[in-house]
Amino acid sequence: MPKKSDKKSGKKSAEKSDKAAELSPAKREQILCGAQAVFCEEGYERACMDTIASRAGVSKATIYNHFEDKRDLLRATFEWQISEARKRIQPLPETPSE
Repeated sequence: MPKKSDKKSGKKSAEKSDKAAELSPAKREQILCGAQAVFCEEGYERACMDTIASRAGVSKATIYNHFEDKRDLLRATFEWQISEARKRIQPLPETPSE
């Protein structure tokens, strides 16, 4: 039988994913841009959410509406950068096989 805290965390996760579906993709990208700059300049350990919020032009609460914590934001920043890089990569032309 799950503990009460397990039920709460499961409920919280479901609420978080419902809320995420309603959030602005443009605002998320704005946060990711600010986070990328701060992580590059200060490193993960020294970067703080207040600085990231300021750089992104959003409140700290807005960041936490989109991301659970700094680690989640860092992970999302990496994923976003990979996605952006893939968009810019041109597919290699097919070469005839030998």
